[in-house]
Amino acid sequence: MLFVDVEESLKSMKKQPMGEFYSSVMSGVVSRIGKASVFVLDQNATAMCANVFFSRPSSIIAALGFVRLPTDTVWIEYSNLAAREAFARLGNDNPWSEGGVFIERSGLLLTQREGAIDMEAVAQFRKDDGRIIELLTAKCRFDTTPGVKLDPAQRRTPTKHEHGATGQAKKYYDLLSRDDAELAARDEIRFRFGGSLHTDYVAMVSSIPGIEERLQTTLEGHVDDIHRMFTTQILPSLILMNCRNAIEQEFVPAPAKLNKARRAKGRPEIGPYHIVKLKLRPKKKRIYEDRGYSGVQMSGGLVVGHFKVRKTGVFWWSPYLRLGGPAPSAPRTVHMVTR
Repeated sequence: MLFVDVEESLKSMKKQPMGEFYSSVMSGVVSRIGKASVFVLDQNATAMCANVFFSRPSSIIAALGFVRLPTDTVWIEYSNLAAREAFARLGNDNPWSEGGVFIERSGLLLTQREGAIDMEAVAQFRKDDGRIIELLTAKCRFDTTPGVKLDPAQRRTPTKHEHGATGQAKKYYDLLSRDDAELAARDEIRFRFGGSLHTDYVAMVSSIPGIEERLQTTLEGHVDDIHRMFTTQILPSLILMNCRNAIEQEFVPAPAKLNKARRAKGRPEIGPYHIVKLKLRPKKKRIYEDRGYSGVQMSGGLVVGHFKVRKTGVFWWSPYLRLGGPAPSAPRTVHMVTR
């Protein structure tokens, strides 16, 4: 898991070019992650978040009034590999050519301020010469206050584009190409998001001659990367965690034997955590039990359904079995692991 691996990466970082500087940058975020509540999205939770991303943008906007972090500071991480697979299954394939830089895991450290969520991002990259974990150069903020922020004069006219998507992704992009209100809501989400140079990187500008222009280019790319992380996985996961009828928690103590072995090898320990599971309503669970489905099989129905925003909160609505029922050989348990 990235929240454990990021601490281990500090040991090898000093051996890299500019290792002392990067080590000092990473030690700050490692310390802040250590004080946060940690949530790890598993493969199926990632798939659920992809489903939420393809909701109507106006529904995402409507849910913002109920989005709260579980604690003051929260770390949420996920596998980019699982996210790519989830989006591909929904008809939005994103092929990657060998030889480039590829993000394998991402994590955002979130802090809720008055009317906003501040965030900093850590990513595990795969390059030709191996893997590296870095704090991205941008620190970003998302405005959660009510009301429309986008100037009406900036509203765009829907235009049909060739996108090559299929399935749920196609329905989403086709909606944006014909519905000016939904396109405006999607632009509103982007308008609420902004970023600037992370304070931990400010020293780099003054200490390295000629780095400012390169750093500005990197910064622009990282703001886009963090926006993508936030809108495709992190914001959907927060909406799901704030669904009043959708989750249950199970406490898991720290693994004593595993931690003893990790200490012997000089590796950081894994602390206690909670498993947060999206659940079926009791009535639906009884119906499926009456039909002879096991608990593992029933979990397949959780990935279908949608959220609705009401005056009193956000609710998970009408999870149901797929046509023909879930495949016993491919259960889709949806849960999030939290520390």
